[in-house]
Amino acid sequence: MSSNSINTPSLGKDELNEIFQYCEGKLYWKIDRHKKPAGDEAGWFDKDGYLLITLPRKLKPIGGRVFKTHRIVWELHNGSVPEGHIVEHKDGKPSNNCIGNLRLATTQQNMWNRKAVKSKVDSKGVQLTKHGTFRARIRTPEGARLDLGIWKTESEAAAAYLTAAKI
Repeated sequence: MSSNSINTPSLGKDELNEIFQYCEGKLYWKIDRHKKPAGDEAGWFDKDGYLLITLPRKLKPIGGRVFKTHRIVWELHNGSVPEGHIVEHKDGKPSNNCIGNLRLATTQQNMWNRKAVKSKVDSKGVQLTKHGTFRARIRTPEGARLDLGIWKTESEAAAAYLTAAKI
């Protein structure tokens, strides 16, 4: 979902409590911010549905940086996120930042919990391009991606993938 805490400094529970008021999954400013007076809800939504917040510049050394709200909510309640972990939403809904809906996970666990993306093709190793053609790709045993080519039909691309998979 995100790199919301891997290699990111802790926000500091005490500092966050001076700036934010938590109520039912939402954060409200305790201080005046530009055109947002104290008491206004903090943040804005990104294209993926996550609520983001820019921290005040006075918070050195992380002031001015953008953080996902669920990370701030976690740290307000639990302190720093342990090394190698991220905060994820139990229900998979990025707008639900209630503390009871948040949990720690490793990056690998987070990837396991992601919802599968529906494919527009049924064949393994085949993708539909924006031009309406079909691209075949395969991974080598070392993990490198190998492009097998582009075909007019899904069945041709699937045949190329199956031939490469047998090698």
